[in-house]
Amino acid sequence: MKALLLLSAALAVGSRASDPGRLDLDVSFIVPPEIQSEVLDYLERRYKDPVLLRHFGEDCGHRVSVEDFTDVYFDTDALAVLATRGEIRHRRRYARGEKVKELIQIKLPGDQALEELKFEVRPRVASIPSGFGFERVLPLVSLPRRKDWFEVARTVEAKFSVPVDELRPIVTIQQTRHRVYITRPGGVLFTMTLDVVDARRLWATAAFTQLEIEANEIVYSNASSAERRRMAGLQQEIAVDLRARFPSLTPNHSAKYARVFGSLEPQIWRLRSFIRWGIL
Repeated sequence: MKALLLLSAALAVGSRASDPGRLDLDVSFIVPPEIQSEVLDYLERRYKDPVLLRHFGEDCGHRVSVEDFTDVYFDTDALAVLATRGEIRHRRRYARGEKVKELIQIKLPGDQALEELKFEVRPRVASIPSGFGFERVLPLVSLPRRKDWFEVARTVEAKFSVPVDELRPIVTIQQTRHRVYITRPGGVLFTMTLDVVDARRLWATAAFTQLEIEANEIVYSNASSAERRRMAGLQQEIAVDLRARFPSLTPNHSAKYARVFGSLEPQIWRLRSFIRWGIL
């Protein structure tokens, strides 16, 4: 198996990720379930105020969206990815019940933001019919397009110190995502995202609501130092306003994979051992 993987990698030498590495600047909170609806209503009302939007820039606007996601997170038997606070996942995105996008996403911790790589899923895999909550779980090595395969393998080995063929599905997360955008001509400037998260493994469950305040990763990555400072300041203003309005919001410093695994682990005796032994 490993020889076949290495041959496939060699054939793809010189390929590039379908999207470049990006810096993902976000601030995150855990939202108590009893105020989830109130927080969403506040975001949708407050950030359509034209007076407030002008503070973010001339011609800034607002829009909202609702989508569903299924994320399969990959790790080794020894949970090497979990130990780094990074994430490797296969994401399927749905709008109005229809699958609209599939990606492989690799997130790595950085000094001030998360570096993220995104790769398209090969067309043969993306064409497999699936409904939200009824997806097939596929091996990571089967997902990348041929031209991206080596880049995925190289990134995994360089950043996580494990061969890509040692990764296997560990947990599947489903979430409904509510988004409020602050837009400007040409695209999005900031996004407020409210994720209602649910995960299950055997009898164990993990459920929580997470709020993220994100600068547009492409705009932020390409911005000058002065513009990055301005964007970080505006982001903090949004966070301070939300904490003042909802004091029970709890700052979140965990990646979603780590938070879900941390919730499941106390409910399944010797979960890490069962994963290491290949039982789960």
